[in-house]
Amino acid sequence: MLVVRPAGSADFEALMELAVLSGRGFTSLPEDEPTLRARLALSEASFQAGVAPPEAWYTLMLEDLESGTIEGVAGVKAGVGLKRPFFSFRVVTLAQSSPTLEMRFDHKALVLVNECAGWSEVATGWRRRSAPAPRSARAERGGCWPSRATC
Repeated sequence: MLVVRPAGSADFEALMELAVLSGRGFTSLPEDEPTLRARLALSEASFQAGVAPPEAWYTLMLEDLESGTIEGVAGVKAGVGLKRPFFSFRVVTLAQSSPTLEMRFDHKALVLVNECAGWSEVATGWRRRSAPAPRSARAERGGCWPSRATC
């Protein structure tokens, strides 16, 4: 049975393993010991109400109770954009028209915004998977997928 539970400092090795398995492109789960240890310490303090609510960061582990393995991780930031701006993107439709040509032109644009100050955010979410192999594991095998006989 899988359960979600608060992360603690004892979860560092499992968290680092998940960071490695998730791959270098997964920026919210870095393969960096000081960052992960600090995140676990902040999470413990957040769950114990030792951090101001807007600054809390809750790290959750997905644990298989039968095997004792950590199968995934999730992180929730209680409030973003309070100390430093939080930027995100929004897709908008821009409309232009030409009365002379009697035409209207609509096109989508990606716009940088910072309107989420104080909102909660699911900051990370990753679950171990058996196939296909995570990118970092493929790299160790020279880029091979486990389901292929040859590469």
